[in-house]
Amino acid sequence: MSEKVVVMLGDSLTEGWRWQDGLADVRVVNQGLSGDTTMGVWSRLNLCARQKPQLVFLQIGINDLGQGRTPQEIADGHLRIWRALAERLPEAQLLVCSLLPVNEEKFGWPSQTLKNSAVREANRLIQAAAEREGLTFVDLYAAVADERQSLPDYMTDDGVHLTAAAYQVWTAVIKPCLATP
Repeated sequence: MSEKVVVMLGDSLTEGWRWQDGLADVRVVNQGLSGDTTMGVWSRLNLCARQKPQLVFLQIGINDLGQGRTPQEIADGHLRIWRALAERLPEAQLLVCSLLPVNEEKFGWPSQTLKNSAVREANRLIQAAAEREGLTFVDLYAAVADERQSLPDYMTDDGVHLTAAAYQVWTAVIKPCLATP
């Protein structure tokens, strides 16, 4: 294992996996927190900074949508996190991961806000902002979405949270990013 420290920063989607198993060549610190939002991540960035990571993967926003925040508010929240991380960790590389699709049919309760159309709009805004800021955008949505632009049944039990199959795709998508200096 190298001395490279990688922080996985996000919500329950991040928290729900054993990242070290698939990313064995680095030390992975899982800072996913169930129910977290962009504001929650922003408020706990000092925990991330204490790890002195070389790489930070940020994947956050689905709970913001679920709480009725707009795609623009999510993109604004991302920008606030990015700028705070750049200030606290100027040497670290930030990789911005897209929101993942949901499976609207499998989702266990009615939601006016947790729709893939809103997820795609948030991703469009986040990607555009990341490009303006010179950050790497990692498109997890495209990697897991099926032909309906949904999270496939075999990748979720409840319409939002991921199965091992989805995490294996996520890990495969981010693994090449570890090779960057």
